[in-house]
Amino acid sequence: MSDMELETLETEIKETQERLSNLRKEYKEKKYASLKMAMEAKREADRALAEEYKALGISSLSYNRGFYL
Repeated sequence: MSDMELETLETEIKETQERLSNLRKEYKEKKYASLKMAMEAKREADRALAEEYKALGISSLSYNRGFYL
């Protein structure tokens, strides 16, 4: 093979590796998107619950130990 053909192949390999890397990243983002949304919803619910307990004068420590109304 000539040097030109080798360079062309090397360029194609690099481009293919880059594309594969991007596809893997996209796949991972899509795979875990619903989990990320659920985790964020839980964090927001925990914040709202903590605010409600605070408004009621109940410490978060009591809540963490299993104190429920």
